[in-house]
Formats: sequence, C-alpha cells, structure tokens
Amino acid sequence: MEITEILSKMPKAPADIEKWIYEDCATFGYILFDKAQNIAVCTRCGKSFPASKGMTHNNRMKCPKCGRAAQMKSAGRGRKNLSDQFRVLILTRKGNTVWACSWEILLDYSEFGRPSIYRFLADVYTLNAKEQHHYQQQYDWWDNTYHWSEKKSIHYTHAPGGSMGSYKIPPLETVYIYKKNLKAVFLRSDMKYLWDESILQKDAYQLIEYMAEGMSWPYVEMLWKAGFHKIVEERTDRNYTGPRRAINCRGKTLPKILRLNMGEIRRIREYDPSLKQLMVYQQLTHSERMTVPWPIVIKMEKMWHYSESVKKYTSPLKLVRYIDTHNCRSANLWLDYIESAEKIGMDITRKDVLFPRDFETAHDDATMAVEIISNKEKDRKIKEHSPDISYEAGDLIIKVADTQESLTKESSILNHCVRTYGDKLADGRCYIFFIRRKDAPDTPYYTLETKPNGEFVQCRGARNCSMTPEVMEFKNEFIKYLQNMLKKKERKAA
Repeated sequence: MEITEILSKMPKAPADIEKWIYEDCATFGYILFDKAQNIAVCTRCGKSFPASKGMTHNNRMKCPKCGRAAQMKSAGRGRKNLSDQFRVLILTRKGNTVWACSWEILLDYSEFGRPSIYRFLADVYTLNAKEQHHYQQQYDWWDNTYHWSEKKSIHYTHAPGGSMGSYKIPPLETVYIYKKNLKAVFLRSDMKYLWDESILQKDAYQLIEYMAEGMSWPYVEMLWKAGFHKIVEERTDRNYTGPRRAINCRGKTLPKILRLNMGEIRRIREYDPSLKQLMVYQQLTHSERMTVPWPIVIKMEKMWHYSESVKKYTSPLKLVRYIDTHNCRSANLWLDYIESAEKIGMDITRKDVLFPRDFETAHDDATMAVEIISNKEKDRKIKEHSPDISYEAGDLIIKVADTQESLTKESSILNHCVRTYGDKLADGRCYIFFIRRKDAPDTPYYTLETKPNGEFVQCRGARNCSMTPEVMEFKNEFIKYLQNMLKKKERKAA
C-alpha cells in the first residue's frame, strides 16, 4: 500500500490539540504588551487585557486571565529569533487499529499575539493485533526533498541532529504525549487488554515500545493482566541491559512464559518481581522456591554481577544466608577472602574454610598472609636493586630503603605516601633514601627519592613539608656523592 493511501486513512486529531500545544506544551509563556495601544496578550491562553504602566520588558508576572506565570515582552523589542521547538505524540484510533503520529513543532513568536504553529509529520505508527508498521519521513540531501519509508523496527526515534547521549540535547528531544484520549484509544482497540493507569507515566519511547511489543507478542498482555508489571516494563524497554532470557516470549500460558508452575507463580505475583529477580528465583529448586523468604531473593539479585564467580565455589543461596549471619557484608568481600585463601594454599573445599565462623578474622588473616608472601618476593627484588651506600655529613646520615616494611613505617610516621613506592623500588625505577639525625638513627625525619641515575626527584618531611636549609644542603652534597658513585660503578662494570 502506498504511503499516500495510508496517510489518507489517518484519523483526525482531537479538536483541542492546538489549545493543548499552547497551554501545556510550549516551553515558555510570554505576555506581549504594547503600552501605546494599551493592550497585552498571553501567548498561552490567547486572551488579551489592558496593558498596565508597571509592565517591564523581560520581567515576570501572572496572566490575569489564566493565572499562569509568564515573561513580559514589549511590542517594540525584537522577537524575530524568539521560537520554541519540541515534538508531540498523538494517539488516535480507527476501528481496532491505533495510530500514533509524531509531529515536530515550531512555535514562532515574531508576531504580536499567539505564536504561529509550524508542524512537520515525522513518524506514523499503525498497530493492531495482526500487523504493526512504522513509517518515517526523512530529508534526502541528494535531491533536496522529503521521502517516506517504512522502517524495519518499531521504535520511537531520537530527535534529528543528536540524541540524549550528546553533550547538548537537541530541542526536538523534548516530547509531549497527548494523554486526554489515551484510555479511550486503548480500550476501543486491539490494545484493550494492555491498558493500565501506569501507562500515563510512560514517556514516548517506552509507550511505543510497549504497544509494539504488546501487539507482536501475547506474553505482554498475559503478564500485564497477571500483575507482572516490572517484567513487562523492563522487557519492553529498549535501553534495558539486564537479562531478557528469563521469560519465554513465545509461551502461550503463564507457566510456559515464566518457566514456573502455577503454585510458584501465585507465590511471587504479589512481589511484582523484576527480570533479574525472576531469573534468580528460577535457579532455585522447587522446594527452595516455596520456602525461601522473598527478601533473600532480593539479596541474591543484588549480588547478580558476582553470581557466576560465586557458583565456582558454592550456590548464591548458601552465600546469601552466610552473609546474613556472619558479618560478611557483601559477595565481593567474600570473593576477596576466597582469592586470598587460594593464594596461600588453603583447602577451599572444606566447609570451615569456605564459610569460616569468624569471617572478619579469617579475612584479615588470609589478607595478611598474602601480603607477607607478596612482600617477601618484593623485598628480594628491592634489595637486588638497592645501592650499597653509606653516607653522613654534619648531624645527618643516610639509610637505604630496602624493604616494604621500612617504607610502610616511614609513611606511617611522616604521614606521606612513600608506602606506595614498593613496586617502583622492586622494578628498579627509583631509589628511596631515609634521611636521619645521627642522635636518632631509627626515627624517620626526611624521605629522599632519586632516579636510578642519581638524579634528584623529591625530598619530603612530615606531612609532605619542604626541606629545611640544613636538609637542603645535606641533600645537595649527597646527590653529588651518589651520582659520582654510580658513574664509577658504571665504568667499572664496562
């Protein structure tokens, strides 16, 4: 069927559409006034009234006719660039078919009085139980004309010139739905069983997706009527990224759609589960489905991202029950403990290792054991790269940082971040030296970093304070000494 023939059958829009656009869709409301002619007009309600002496250009006031706040614009000031753009979605019905028409709207405020409405029909959707179509009118840059074409998928399209992901949202991304006739359109068409008051809360994208899915697949109507609203909303949401395989779209009965028996369906109906919750519930045994409290299912759903990792060691249900009673806090923390336990060679097949009675102590012990093992290897590499050097001048001496423990102690007392330099030291990417006073050789004073060639990087004291003149002079002399020593070592090796 040609698009011209299709458009000729399009039902008429409701009679009050223009009034609705002016009063409810226009982003801005203005009161245009002309003191010389003693007249003012509200662009929303279109009613005029005498202009008052107190009216000032760009100030705000309430229209005395409709009571809505608006910005005042003087007739003598330019309004050539004053306009408003958005889209409207209007649903009408013809027989059992629902027509959804998306119009691009431009309001032009250049003339005194109500703005002129310029409209462009961009999308037309026709939906009934037998067939669903989406026609779109687009500009063809090649021949400078507009053409209609039928789209393969039925989705409400984002605005021309960008999308919600753009840095600047295009004006036409704002969409208003004419809702005064929605209920009548649904109840008098093939969509009568899809109607629910919550539909009034859907945006244009959700509404078109919901209607198209509802007419394409019987599961939408059956789940909606049965009270499984969250599942329908997520399944018909184009942007939903969670699991969709929880339901069988081709199922003809609730048990086949939800992959549950009627007893299980009756049990979860009151909770209006999400798709993730449904999938978690499906993975339980029948006896567990009938006995596990629903809050446990919700907790299992919250650790959805870790479920595959958890299944390598135990069932998500067992872990949730353990977390609830052993101060474990989260699946992520438990997996962290298991990873540490594996690294130090613990037998995680044992129940007392997998689920320790005192989780906090077991976690801390395992983490500390891993750190000790890791630090032993790190210390070996640090000592391997550390220079064999001894230096003193005046009241100050140098000590070489040669263990992770020494870095941690230095960092803790001086309150700076040298504890994080262990890996750099172990890789030979820097040297760390501790500056001490002769009379307190074990008390951290200043920390000095150099490059492997002896080039100075930084020297910091308590809370990253700068060097005193004494420390500055000591540092300068030591750097010279270090660089000379490294050069001699290099020549000797050559």
